[in-house]
Amino acid sequence: MKVSRNTVSNCLFGRLRSFKSDLIMQPCERLVARRPVLTTRISVRALSQVVAFLCMLPASLMVPGAVAQVERQPQAARFEVTKYSIDARLFPTTHMLKAHTRVDLVPQVDLTSVSFELNSNLRVATVADTSGRSLQFQQEGLTLSVQPLNPFTAGKTSSITFDYSGSLASADNSPVEGLKLAYVAPEGSYLLYAGRWFPVSGYRTNRFAATMRVTVPSDEVVIASGKPSSPVRETGQVTYTFQYDQPSFPGTVIAGKYIAQPSATAGADITLYLKEGHQNYGASYGETAAKIMAFYSDKFGPLPSSHLSIAEVEDGTVGGYSAPGLVAIASRGFSNPVNYQLLAHEISHQW
Repeated sequence: MKVSRNTVSNCLFGRLRSFKSDLIMQPCERLVARRPVLTTRISVRALSQVVAFLCMLPASLMVPGAVAQVERQPQAARFEVTKYSIDARLFPTTHMLKAHTRVDLVPQVDLTSVSFELNSNLRVATVADTSGRSLQFQQEGLTLSVQPLNPFTAGKTSSITFDYSGSLASADNSPVEGLKLAYVAPEGSYLLYAGRWFPVSGYRTNRFAATMRVTVPSDEVVIASGKPSSPVRETGQVTYTFQYDQPSFPGTVIAGKYIAQPSATAGADITLYLKEGHQNYGASYGETAAKIMAFYSDKFGPLPSSHLSIAEVEDGTVGGYSAPGLVAIASRGFSNPVNYQLLAHEISHQW
């Protein structure tokens, strides 16, 4: 019986108790509908290597209930977002984000209003249509509703432009209570897709392309999904641009003062971005990541993104987070020996 990585990951996460040669697991209800039921006690000689690299994030690195809260999607969207064009500026000393975002969408039916989710710490100043005409909008909590001047036509691409800003200094009003998912600060900034730092529709169901231009102080580096362009430097600031053309979930940006360390492992296109004082973890984490990627590539095919960036973020957020071509690991996840369970768990989501 062939079992995919996603099926194994979803069914066994939270049920595994050891990685011993004889693994005891409960029957997997999620396989009943489509596959023969797994027996209560099975030999996992054929699967043990796969399982060892899958979803075993240690309890000390997880936030109970966070995933369930983040992944709620109250209703199916009546439109599909095809692309985001985001121009964002980060002001770390004041924790401010300012952004100008264009959303391209295709309605499934004629619509007189559309709704998004936007981090409630960010306040919308203006909303405009393709012609630059102002649109009425209402922002309440996470919900941002927009009324076009004329109904959006089913099957026809329309665009909406948003200008918004706000302070992202703490976990207050986070989409997940008590957990920072969008944060701007001198010690480093991270804007996770789950943080709804841009207007999101169909969280984790609506795949999209994106162009992201992010301006930060001149001594900072920006890491994000997509093909990067050469940074454009001006007095006191630098702008990084990333182009992601395939439908996916590329809406994560990480920025800060980093020491970039390309992996020395032959054949592995990996760059680690570590903070001062943690650069000594670069060699061991790069080598381990290369081995994990080689293993997954052998089982599931080539890495969808040609390059993998692994970036350190501060400890006020999730233990790890994965976006296309990008893995974020909290500072507490770097250790000697390598925290391979956390690293393998996050890298697995690249597939």
